[in-house]
Parts: sequence; C-alpha cells; structure tokens
Amino acid sequence: MKRFYIVLVIGLAMFLSCVSVEKEKTTRVRKGCLDCHPQYAKKVYSGSYVHKPVKDKNCYMCHRPHGVIGGAFLKLDKRTICFPCHRDIVEKVKKAFPHQPAVKGECLKCHKAHSAEFKFLLVKSGNGLCLGCHKDVLKGKVVHEAVKKEGCLRCHDPHGADNRSVLKEDSSRLCLECHSLRDLKSRHFNYPVKDRCVSCHNPHSSSQAYLLRRYPHKPVVQGGCQSCHYIEKGNIKVKDRPNDICITCHALKTETVEHPPYKKKECLSCHSPHASSVEYVLKAPVATVCESCHSYDEKSKSKGKVVHGPVKSGDCIKCHSGHVSKYRSLITRDIPDLCFGCHSFSRKKYGHPVFEKGDCFKCHVPHKSSYRALLREPQKKLCLYCHENVKREMGLFSLHTPFGKGNCSGCHDPHNSDYRLLLKVERSRLCQHCHGKLFISMKNVKKHAPFREKKCELCHDAHAADYAFNLKEKEDLLCFGCHKALKERVMRSAVVHPPVSNGNCDECHEPHGGERQWYLRKDVRNICLSCHTGILKYAKGGVVHKPVEESAGCLICHDSHASDFDWLLNSGGASVCKKCHRIDEKLIKAHGGIKPDYDRCTECHNPHGGMDKRMLWEVEHEPFRDGKCRVCHGGTR
Repeated sequence: MKRFYIVLVIGLAMFLSCVSVEKEKTTRVRKGCLDCHPQYAKKVYSGSYVHKPVKDKNCYMCHRPHGVIGGAFLKLDKRTICFPCHRDIVEKVKKAFPHQPAVKGECLKCHKAHSAEFKFLLVKSGNGLCLGCHKDVLKGKVVHEAVKKEGCLRCHDPHGADNRSVLKEDSSRLCLECHSLRDLKSRHFNYPVKDRCVSCHNPHSSSQAYLLRRYPHKPVVQGGCQSCHYIEKGNIKVKDRPNDICITCHALKTETVEHPPYKKKECLSCHSPHASSVEYVLKAPVATVCESCHSYDEKSKSKGKVVHGPVKSGDCIKCHSGHVSKYRSLITRDIPDLCFGCHSFSRKKYGHPVFEKGDCFKCHVPHKSSYRALLREPQKKLCLYCHENVKREMGLFSLHTPFGKGNCSGCHDPHNSDYRLLLKVERSRLCQHCHGKLFISMKNVKKHAPFREKKCELCHDAHAADYAFNLKEKEDLLCFGCHKALKERVMRSAVVHPPVSNGNCDECHEPHGGERQWYLRKDVRNICLSCHTGILKYAKGGVVHKPVEESAGCLICHDSHASDFDWLLNSGGASVCKKCHRIDEKLIKAHGGIKPDYDRCTECHNPHGGMDKRMLWEVEHEPFRDGKCRVCHGGTR
C-alpha cells in the first residue's frame, strides 16, 4: 500500500511537470501589424508629426485586425471614424455655420491619417491648404496684412462656428482686435465707425486701396457720408428711411412692368448701401439675389438637368431688367428678339410656323428643363400636339426608328430649312445619314431605279406604315406599281408562282439592287432549288436533265412568275419538249419503233432526272419495263 502511494506521488509530479512545460511552450507573444508588414513602416512614419494611435502602434484603434486579403479595413465608415476620439470637432460641426468638409466627414481633404510634415497632420501648411478650395480669396493686388502674417486661422475656425463664414467671432469685433476706434474714425472722414466693416471692405484682398470692395457706392469713395448719415451723441444715424434716401439721388422710373421691390422702393433688398464685390453694388452675386425671391419649383429643381447658359452662369440680368421693362417678366427685349440676340438663325426658304411667329416659349422653357434644348416636354409629345395627322401614324405596325423614338429633329429642322417639310438636308441625301452602310455596300453594283435615283419615298414611308420596313403598301402591289406589264400577266394567268401570289417579291429579288440579272438574291438555279429540293434527287447516283444543271436552266421550261400552263411551264408540254428534242428516226428507234406523242412525254419521263439516261419514272408498268409496248399499243404505236 505504501508502495502504491509512492508511485502515485511520483506520477503526479511528472504530470505537473509536463503541464508546466506544455504551458511554457504555448506562451505566445502578440505581433503588431508592422512586424509582418515592415514595408509600410516608412510610409506610416514618413512625417514629422505622427497620429497618436500610430505612434502607440495601436493600428486596431482604427482598423480591423482580420481584414479580407488585400485591405486593412476601417472599423467605421471613413466619414465618421475620426469622431469617436475628436468629440470637440463633433460639437463644432453642430454649430450654426459648419465647414462643409467637416460636415461631410471629409477629414482627409485637410489631414493625413498616419503622419504629416505639418502640425495637426495637415496636408499643407499655412494658407496653402485653404487656398486649395478658396482660390479667389487672395486674387486682389492689395492683401490684408492679417492674412499675410497670421493666416486664415487668425479669424476662421476650420471646423465650425456660430458666426457666418466660420468666423471665430462677429466680423466687426475681430476687426477691432487690430484696428483702434480712433484710427478708424480718422480714416472714415471723422465718422465714428464701429461695426459693419465688411460691408465696405473685403477682409482678404482687393484691387482697391484700403481693401475697399470692387464696386463702392460713390458717396463712400468721395467722403459724402453726410448725404445719408448724421452723427448724434457719438453714433452714426440714418437721415431718413434708407430706401427713401436712395431716390433722392436715383430717380424712380415707371414702365409697363415694374419689379415689385423697385416699385415699393425696397432698394436695400437687392443692393448694399456702401460697397460690394458685385456690379451694381448688389448684396450678393446676381443669381443669389434673384433666387432669394424667385426660386424654381421643386420639380424643376430636382429634374432640370438641362440649364440655360445664363442661368448656369448666374447671369440673370442678361435677359431680365432689375427695375423696369416694357415686356413681361422684366425681359430686356421682346421675344424673339431677346432669344435671337444669342441664338442667331440665317434666313431660309421654309420656316416652322411657331418659329416664324417668334413664339419660342411655345416649345422651350427659359431656365431649366428635363429635356434637351430646354424643351417643355419630350420632343415626341411636343410635336404631336400640333401634328395630329402624324399622331395617328404612331399606331401603325412598322415605325421608322427615329419616328418611334420621338426623335423628330433627327430628320427635320425644328426652326427653318431650305428644304420642304423642314428636312435637314435634301431628301435624296437624308436617308444616307443613318443607312450609310447600305449605300456603301451598293456602291459598285447595279442599282434598282428608285434606289439609284435616291427616291426612297417611292417605296418607304418616312414615319410609319402597316407593312414591314415602313413599306407604303403590300410588297407585290408596291412592285406592280412600276412593273405594270407583269401585274397584268399575273392577274390573267391560271397558275401563279406561290411567292408571287403571296406577295413575297423579295424572297427572290434584292429590292435595292445587286450584281445579278433582275437583282436576284442568288443565280436562278440556286434560288429555285432552295425551295424545290426534290429536283436534286438524282444528282448523286443518277442522271440530271441537262437544263437543271445550267445556272438559268429552270427558265428554259418554266416561267418564274405566272403561266397559263401547269407547273408554270412556258408553253404546253409538247412545245416545251420540242425546244430541244426533235422526233426523228433515232428518237423513234429509242422508243421501240413507236413514234412518241409530245403531249405525253412526262407520262414516262421525269423532266428533271432519273436513275439512268432514259430519265424514266422509278415505278414502271411491267409490259413497259419489259419492252412489250405493242401489247397495249398494237402495231401502230
């Protein structure tokens, strides 16, 4: 028993020693990303300023540790991944005037993700970064010293602020941090100016001295402040209602149409009283001022992909007067003179009635449209409003592709033309614009007369028809329109070739032309054999009738269109055979001394071929097979 316990203790000790060794063996040291991917170290640590998670080698702060092969994926969308750590930025973005890249989470527009050469991991230093987007800020020859020396961030917050233009404080308060009230008073004709500095001055740069805006009000430049203001107890006051002061210098005009703000003497709703960066001392760019009252309807705004040039460039006053006009909507000239000022048209022989009347707005809208050329509605719908007769053609079986798509201007000029029906080019050349390949393919072959003369309209309708390929009539009737003699023969004949009776002329003929006689699709023999396949039964292992082997041999015996005889034969049976076979002694001898009857040749002979040169039908009457003709025909025949 004692011995048993000794063995048990020794075994337990050995087990524990194995466990500790195994434990020691399974201890693992966690590797970082750069331990396996050292090639990225240089790129990640390339800048003097390193992002803290990168510095701490904490890649997992932003990236997933087990990305799919080929990418180190972010834990969050790149638009929001910065915000969990930079919560102060989130608060700034919520302010009244946030910087748009910050709102959109476009942090990498300004910052680098891992390291950079500039503080705050900025992509560029100083004003260079801001000027990448705000390109026009320093275009003036006179630059604000604060911008030069201290940069944009002296006045602006890069993420968001409670003041317009992302200013850290009210603009006037910012100005007074550098410019003393005494200095301002001496420079403003002894007027105690305290605020509204940017109403006259550009805070960044200007082409004028003292950073004055490009278009100052004349009294401001001349020091004529007293014409509008007076000083009372150290404060600047306005002499009268501001808008009433304006008309003491600027006399009001009256006209048929007056802009409501102008009529109500609300000058300052559009104009700045002191200076502006926009012509006519406007408060903002022309389009901004106009659209503050004149907004497009929501449908037009969301779907108006086509924008009129002046609207796109914000040049409303190119077409409209800001104050008064003789014409509707304050346009500067009446329609169409206004439109023709930019859209010139040469005098042509034919004019669209709407165009001739100068009613441009019947088809076009002046500002925005969902349709090309600023059309009011899709071209198809617009044209069919007036062209009721054409509208009915839309229900026909075969539509010309441009017509079916409603692309009327593919063939017609919507304004004026030198050709009838307002065609864009001469009718004979119009079809070639789309069907050029057909015309090229037919260049070196014999052409059907209508095609040669480019009279496509003889056979095809330009818009639509009840027959395929826009044919004006059933195919055979169309062909018979010119081939009158053939029509008469078909009408009076007892037997008509099925393709002819079915009206399928193009089953055998090319309608535009071809290399072969009669514009056939193939030579005569091959066309016939494409349907009459049994004729070739004896081509292998037998004898074929000689005419069958010739390219046009079928026509030796048959008519291709119509005939008064069975099987479309050119003439009665005897006459057909007589063309080649004469009744002579040799023929009589071959028939056992019996003179054959021409009218009954096909009773014995297959006219197309046979198993041997006799070309007999395969099933023969026993006496005939054995040469015992006289059993039936006596001694005379």
